[in-house]
Amino acid sequence: MKGLILKDFYTMARYGRTMIALIVFYVLLSFLGQPASFVSSMLVFLCAMMVVSSFSYDEYGKWNKYCLSLPISRRQMVGGKYLFALIMLVIGLGVGLLSGYLLSLTQDVSFWEDVLPSCLSGAAAALFMLSLILPLMYRFGVEKGRILLLAVCFLPVILILGFLKFAEVYHLPLPDEATTSMWLKFLPILVLAGFGVSYLCSAAIFAKKEL
Repeated sequence: MKGLILKDFYTMARYGRTMIALIVFYVLLSFLGQPASFVSSMLVFLCAMMVVSSFSYDEYGKWNKYCLSLPISRRQMVGGKYLFALIMLVIGLGVGLLSGYLLSLTQDVSFWEDVLPSCLSGAAAALFMLSLILPLMYRFGVEKGRILLLAVCFLPVILILGFLKFAEVYHLPLPDEATTSMWLKFLPILVLAGFGVSYLCSAAIFAKKEL
């Protein structure tokens, strides 16, 4: 498992310059008026989404076929990818918090009240998106998966807007602040549970896939 994770890190090292350029770009945005909370949450999201790019390298180098010739099970291969996703999420959270803290020193924002909640929300959103994207990558591959990725990105927005429109038409009461706060407390548990279900789905898909 350790070797699988190190392989992904060595592969994604090529994205090092690109990642630094993106960090600089979003930091510059903060000086152009974007709040530190937005910049830091975007950095968390970008770092977590790098795991999607690793599928392209695996497919291009025919890694999965080679890996199956080693004493590694398909479930371990999927588990390594999911662990890599979690590690990238933690790294992104660290980068986002550090950047947000430094930017908050130059802006009239609170790190604890603005930056930290935004970073945690970005991490939860990224983990939710990965839970949806990774099974698609294993099922349809990189090319079709990228197309479906766009649909997945817009799916939460469509669902929220649809719910608001439905509530407006049928005059349904929206959740009050207390109810919303209660659900937000359970959000990390729900997202982590969804990530676990996503792993089981990906493992089942990859177990039956012909390479």
